[in-house]
Amino acid sequence: MTLADGTRVAPTGVRVRTLSNGDSLLIMRLNQGLNRQIRKMCDKVGLTILSLKRVAEGGLKLGDLKSGQYRPLTAKEVDSLNNSCARRK
Repeated sequence: MTLADGTRVAPTGVRVRTLSNGDSLLIMRLNQGLNRQIRKMCDKVGLTILSLKRVAEGGLKLGDLKSGQYRPLTAKEVDSLNNSCARRK
């Protein structure tokens, strides 16, 4: 997909679930993660976003953490993040 500003974005995995109220829930997996990428992609195809929730970043998953909560990362998680950042350079 090419965004309105001319930026080409990598393919995104999308699953669609229809909710009981008739709204659709899109579950997206980004490979690129540009600034406001999901909002821009949805805008281009005429979709209205009611809310966004990030559930994972790299190998880290949100799990049961509520808004404002945090937990220490394990050494393995830190290594994984460092390795993924090194691959992007």
